[in-house]
Amino acid sequence: MADATTFKAKATTRAWKQHTCEGCGGIFRYKMSRAVEAQGETEEDAAINAERESVRQVEEGTDIRPCPHCGALQPAMVAASRSTPFLVGLIVLVVLFGAIYLLGVGPAIVWFSYGSAAMAAGAVSAAAVIGYWCVAVRRPSNRPSAAAKLVADRQLEAVSEPNKASAGLGSNPTPQGTNLWMSVALFGALLTWSPLIAKVALGWASNADLKPDVAGPGDAIQLWLDQPIESLSGRHATYPHGTLTDRSGVTHPMKGIERAGNWGNSINVKSDDRNKEKDVSASLILPDEPALAGQTVTLDVDVGVTYPVMVGGGFDVRNTSATIKRQLTLSSPRSKRSYQITLGVSGFGAILVLLAGFVLLGKVTRLGTPLTNSTVVPIHEADDLPWKSRPPTGE
Repeated sequence: MADATTFKAKATTRAWKQHTCEGCGGIFRYKMSRAVEAQGETEEDAAINAERESVRQVEEGTDIRPCPHCGALQPAMVAASRSTPFLVGLIVLVVLFGAIYLLGVGPAIVWFSYGSAAMAAGAVSAAAVIGYWCVAVRRPSNRPSAAAKLVADRQLEAVSEPNKASAGLGSNPTPQGTNLWMSVALFGALLTWSPLIAKVALGWASNADLKPDVAGPGDAIQLWLDQPIESLSGRHATYPHGTLTDRSGVTHPMKGIERAGNWGNSINVKSDDRNKEKDVSASLILPDEPALAGQTVTLDVDVGVTYPVMVGGGFDVRNTSATIKRQLTLSSPRSKRSYQITLGVSGFGAILVLLAGFVLLGKVTRLGTPLTNSTVVPIHEADDLPWKSRPPTGE
């Protein structure tokens, strides 16, 4: 069956867009043009679709043109000037939060700790709140000089004098509820700093080798081996044990948490299963001794690792061992759990910042919609002549 042929056509609609100013009540108009390309099953359909779309864009759209009397922008113009930067800013915000989350959660990226992620989220949230204010709340100033230039270029003209009785909501309005959602965004931004505030207030120490980076006596910790292994689909088992040496040189045993292998004598593999590189960690429980809080201690850990390796049509089980030596500064007993709660609060704050942004975007976009106090007036050939040369149009 042959593919259907699609035809394309272009159309341009030019007209005067006439407004009653919300600021002063004066009527003014400006030249507006929209050029579009559309498709259709026939050349005629394409031409009709293009013309219909260009007319729709002129009727429903607006250009950013200040009132020639008072220089004010109308609500729909304010929406048009704010919605695009707001949308772009939100896309950037989502990408940044996503990158921070992936870097923070990624177990092998030890240098980017949960604390670093919280600090980055706090900085991004603060920048977002400032951006929200600049776009959604700050009222653009009137532009009489810009209006005068457009009048001189015959792109803008006054139709009637100001009339306060016809003035509407006022120029450059702020959508209802904006202050509430700005407060939500600000509150969310403050919450993103919760982990850092807790660290300062409670004296918790950060450890770059841990994720989360705060731990105290009695907490379970996870340490990463310096070298990865290469095993069948990343399968492996670990058997750690170790000791902790405090600042007085006293050695304390640590309980290791084994990760058992579950492959037995056979492994069901898929067609795409291969040997792949895998970062390996060892989990242990710090001694539950409150006197260790606040001390910088040395951990000596031995880890046995067992893992299957695909060989031909089967697999071999291999064994290796590794030694981990780390220095940690311990916080208050079982502080890890409390720190994890602050991390959750920080994530909730980031969600609030994003939510407020999307709500504010919706409010900005709907500002002046449906388009009120505006009409479309056809452009006559005489409208392109100097003002004094135009014949009466009867408008």
